[in-house]
Amino acid sequence: MPELENFILPDEVKEFIIRNTDFGSEDIIVQEDEKGTLVCGNYIIPIYALDASYDSSEDVEVIDEEQSVLGVLCPVQGITGDISSMTESRVLSWIFENIKLGLNFEIGDTYRFSRSYLSLSKDFKDKYFSDYYFSAPIWGGFSHIENLTPFKKQGIPRVQAISGVKIPKDRSLDHLNLALMSSNSFDRFLKYYHQIEMIFDFVFVRKIKKLDDSTLDGYRDIIKSLARKELDILCQILKDYVEDLSGSIEIINGLDVNSHRQLIFEVFQNNDKEGNPLSKKSHAHAWGRVVEFIELGTFSEEKINEIFSNSTDPRDKIINILAYWVYRIRCSIAHNKISEFAFSMGDERFVCEFGEPLIKEVVLQVFRSERFKAILSD
Repeated sequence: MPELENFILPDEVKEFIIRNTDFGSEDIIVQEDEKGTLVCGNYIIPIYALDASYDSSEDVEVIDEEQSVLGVLCPVQGITGDISSMTESRVLSWIFENIKLGLNFEIGDTYRFSRSYLSLSKDFKDKYFSDYYFSAPIWGGFSHIENLTPFKKQGIPRVQAISGVKIPKDRSLDHLNLALMSSNSFDRFLKYYHQIEMIFDFVFVRKIKKLDDSTLDGYRDIIKSLARKELDILCQILKDYVEDLSGSIEIINGLDVNSHRQLIFEVFQNNDKEGNPLSKKSHAHAWGRVVEFIELGTFSEEKINEIFSNSTDPRDKIINILAYWVYRIRCSIAHNKISEFAFSMGDERFVCEFGEPLIKEVVLQVFRSERFKAILSD
């Protein structure tokens, strides 16, 4: 992007501005300073994230506590239209975007905006940047911070349809669709994790319904399950309803350790919590061995047996690892307190490439489970 001090607009653009706005020829000045680009007396400030509630057909005044109009928000990202029929603030945004993107001011053509903008009066420049700029996400539902684009995987070459998947037709289906509507991996992961929570509730209710209401036998054990810790519940669901671990093991072996080595250590080990099957307290070298297996693509029940030589069921060990990792990713998204590791926006690639596929595979296997489908049919 060119650095501007003064930018001379083409004559045809100046004439267009005079014809289609209230600006006179003396107002048509484009300047760059330390705060941004001033176009005809208004700072045009890009908006990199915008609440979906905004109507793209309407500009919105931004006012301060004294009801003074600071500027006009133009929710124009992705919309196409004739520049000559647009509002004054949108015309200024169009000028700014043409300059910044190195375009040619094609006046006669329809134009598609690359993002939304705030047209800020120069009289409120200092006040806005000192009092409002960084807090806009909470009071206005928009952000001026760059690099907010969600991380996306590069293409899907083939989709494998999978039969035998039975989804409870209540909140589960709604939340699966909400996950598809979510714009970032953090939100999608939580929506898929909600499936696990709903699965537990669903199974709990079905078990209660199956009890003989003439006796209290069996009620105690079912009620006690409500008091268990969330990680214990997650482990139990996986042990009861995940019959095929091959997909999860394949995803674990596909983890790009070199790109995420420090991050996975922080999430899974450095913030060591109760229930960690690879705890450094009880298994000093287990973490390093597991990471080594993943790097070699050999993580498996057989390799887990090499670490836990006294294990009678390596499958249970893998389920414990799987459940703990899913739970830790969930906590690192949902919590933001000093005792927890919290993901930053820069960590989304890890959640997108590893966390999402892992939780989706777990949910898929539960919905494919014959034991789960038997409960659904009861």
